[in-house]
Amino acid sequence: MHDGLQWRPNDEVLVTNESGKVESWISDAEAGSDIQYFDGLLCPGFVNAHCHLELSHLKGHIPPQTGMVPFIQQVMQLKRFRLPEKEAAMQEALTEMRTNGIVAVGDISNTTDSIIPKMETDILFHHFIEISGFVPGAAEERFQAGLVVVNAFREAFPQAPVSLTPHAPYSVSPVLLQKIQEAAGDDILSFHLMESEEELLFFREKLGDFMQLYAHLGVRLDFFTAPGINPLRHLWPVMKNHPKWLLVHNTELGLHDLEWLETNGADWTNLHWCLCPGANQYINYAMPALHRFRNQFPLQLCLGTDSLAGNHFLNPLYEMRLLQKLGKLNDLGYLLQMATYNGARALGMEEKVGSLTAGKKPGLLHLTGLVGDQITPQTKTQRIL
Repeated sequence: MHDGLQWRPNDEVLVTNESGKVESWISDAEAGSDIQYFDGLLCPGFVNAHCHLELSHLKGHIPPQTGMVPFIQQVMQLKRFRLPEKEAAMQEALTEMRTNGIVAVGDISNTTDSIIPKMETDILFHHFIEISGFVPGAAEERFQAGLVVVNAFREAFPQAPVSLTPHAPYSVSPVLLQKIQEAAGDDILSFHLMESEEELLFFREKLGDFMQLYAHLGVRLDFFTAPGINPLRHLWPVMKNHPKWLLVHNTELGLHDLEWLETNGADWTNLHWCLCPGANQYINYAMPALHRFRNQFPLQLCLGTDSLAGNHFLNPLYEMRLLQKLGKLNDLGYLLQMATYNGARALGMEEKVGSLTAGKKPGLLHLTGLVGDQITPQTKTQRIL
């Protein structure tokens, strides 16, 4: 058994009530005869720290390995779907996530399309209402449009966290980023960061596919001068003033960037790093390396699936298997922590889910089909609670 933070001793028994609330851990000698045994692994419900539920209708419509900019263009161009089709696809995606053991999601919403499907599930959500606007003069207009969506979500989900959040360095001006941070207070902000080599090229030299994307959109970039450094270093003077970040993808982040952050005021306790290896493989055929540096820096790593527009599955087991197979991260206990407690903490939900701690209702999963500590294509998840 893994409690979300560590492996439990083999002679311990987990005690819950009928509703699934954890009551305590006791020894098997104290538990008596009324013990349920499971052949396999038990752990808390999974937390998907980064998803775009509202893109579920695009499953199978964008081929793999297009690269970042062609992927973005196709997402923007595929607009022939009506709301009932989108809602049906989201319902299927929610069923898939629940079947795969996901109990909480950090979900990106650009519109109000996902409100009704989310009302019909018991999955918990942190709703990140994402806005973009790279042209500084459009900052106020984009900001106000985002607030309309935020208010709709807050009205629909008064008990759930809702955050107005920026999209990515290449789509948000420093002016808009500052406005979002000022409005957020202490709310966690999600930010797609250093997802592709093209993003780095755009900031270093004002070249590459992002130039073509903005030309295609009819956006003149006369106002933009390439800072000559990567987007993290370029925007950090603005970002470091905000208390809590969920930084997503980090595919091109390296050891030198972490060393730079260390000397430039990073508070590691307030930085959460979400890896989405399935999406990185699908879009860029890339693999994030951030987990390799977790013993050198106190990195808080969690897992996301991204969307079905750019991934085959919404399944944390698949993400963990990719990190084992391609990322050489073979510490199953740490992978389970990434998929449970770390994700819950990143979303501000650690008091509800993420660990088998007394007082919580985090869900309970039964994993079978492991080969030693290796997750395989035959590894399955069953919800016990």
